[in-house]
Amino acid sequence: AHWQNLPQWQLMTNPTLGLSGGLNTIKTSAWNNFSQPAFALARIAPTATFSGLNAQYCQNDAPSTLVGNPAGGTFSGPGILGSTFNPANVTPGVHTITYTYTNQNGCQAVATQDVTIGSNPVATVLASGPTDFCDGASVTLDAGPGYGSYLWSNGAQTQSIQVNTSGNYNVTVTNSAGCSSSSSSINVNVLSLPGAIVN
Repeated sequence: AHWQNLPQWQLMTNPTLGLSGGLNTIKTSAWNNFSQPAFALARIAPTATFSGLNAQYCQNDAPSTLVGNPAGGTFSGPGILGSTFNPANVTPGVHTITYTYTNQNGCQAVATQDVTIGSNPVATVLASGPTDFCDGASVTLDAGPGYGSYLWSNGAQTQSIQVNTSGNYNVTVTNSAGCSSSSSSINVNVLSLPGAIVN
């Protein structure tokens, strides 16, 4: 602030910020003897926000484009490349994404958001026996325990299914984090019985 007739500026240490009549104000105490009209200069810090980041992702989700406001700032944090967030490049857990904006006066604003990354399950199918067998037999296909839900290509929603018809079978499993993965297909081939002729 400056109040003397000679050019002399003094730093207002820890002033109180306020509003008055739609204007920003700064106030301090224990200053007096103003022989000249007092005035002050202040650099108002900007505010920053950003959008485009979901609260939760799975590692196999598509990347997201982030938009900062005001424009011209920089994003930082795990999985960030420019203004793109790619969950495939982030380890499971909770991480913080930061947007930093600096205005023409050198004043800085920072916006942050936490994002939770869920791990992708690995879906596999194990057969209880040969997948080529004669009509009348069957094979059990098992996706393994520990998943929140199962969805087989034939519509079944159990951990394992018993198969007695030819076809390709796969399963989509979903874990407790809501992340899903589909297995490769396993082919089951049911062989027709030969005809028997008695003379």
